[in-house]
Amino acid sequence: ASVYRVTTTQDLVDSGGRPLPGTLRGAFWNYSNPSQPRQNASNRVVVFDVGGVFQLTQGTLDIKTVDRIYVAGQTAPSPVIVYGNSTQITKSNNTVTQNLIMRYMTFRKGTGDGSDALGFTGGNGTGTIATNMILDHISASWAEDENLSVANNNTNVTVQYSIISDALTNNHAYGSLIRPRVDSNVTFHHNLYASNASRQPRLGTYNGRLLTVDFTNNVVYNWRDRAGYAGGSSESEHEYVDLNFVGNYFIAGPSTIANANRAFIIDRNVDVRAYQQGNMIDSDRAVNPGGVPNGSDTGWGMFAFNTPIADQTLVQMGSSFATPAVTTQSAADAYTQVLNYVGDRKSLV
Repeated sequence: ASVYRVTTTQDLVDSGGRPLPGTLRGAFWNYSNPSQPRQNASNRVVVFDVGGVFQLTQGTLDIKTVDRIYVAGQTAPSPVIVYGNSTQITKSNNTVTQNLIMRYMTFRKGTGDGSDALGFTGGNGTGTIATNMILDHISASWAEDENLSVANNNTNVTVQYSIISDALTNNHAYGSLIRPRVDSNVTFHHNLYASNASRQPRLGTYNGRLLTVDFTNNVVYNWRDRAGYAGGSSESEHEYVDLNFVGNYFIAGPSTIANANRAFIIDRNVDVRAYQQGNMIDSDRAVNPGGVPNGSDTGWGMFAFNTPIADQTLVQMGSSFATPAVTTQSAADAYTQVLNYVGDRKSLV
């Protein structure tokens, strides 16, 4: 693999709008093929000689049509904070985006165009599927829609040890929309959701496809309206979700005004098959000694249907769905693990 060194925090482009070498945007550019912007970077390790605030002055940061890219934010001398616009892991139809690992970076969008902080987007028509992508120790916040989402033609996506928090706007202050347009497998484990209105996560599909999700050992704190849910669309196509829901801790907070004792809601127009085990919910909104939650395992009682019941089902499964292995802890142990190790730890120094 080649090594690409990020040597400036500035978002610099040439007269043709092409990113200059050494910029973060240039990390995903194939300079041997300059006629194809933001395309065909492959077999590359991205390291950082600089840290700080990387303000996006040239529009969204598109990580586009890449293969075998490792973005090593932990190599920076100080936190890497991408600010001021959205970052998209994306592709065009009939192109390839695959084998991407991104670690130890912070994405803080801020106000502007009503979009996400960080998302798997791209390729919403026919064509190849983006696959084999990992986000590890990421912090995503300050979005005006969702902070971190998986949509369109993406599968085999893992998000782990990340903070997804503090969405901005009143009506779209959301955590994660996980709603692809293809049959898709997604894993979210050991993440912290904090102070979003809802969608922690929102699961579903388009085009009658099937989403298989492993949602394990996450901590969800201080939702406003809902913690997590599936369905709720107005489209004619039904949504289908197979869900492993294991060892998560849900903690209502001072901003929680509804569903304090519900971790997951089945909304309209969706069929959910779910396996759940060992989840805890602390619904009293009280501050406990030492800040340690005092939740309980209410089993299927923390699941509920949205009313009125309208074309929605929940099948309670006795065994889990086949998904990639995750080292699984009790909800109480996961709470401690997440608080000790989650997010772009450099941003906490």
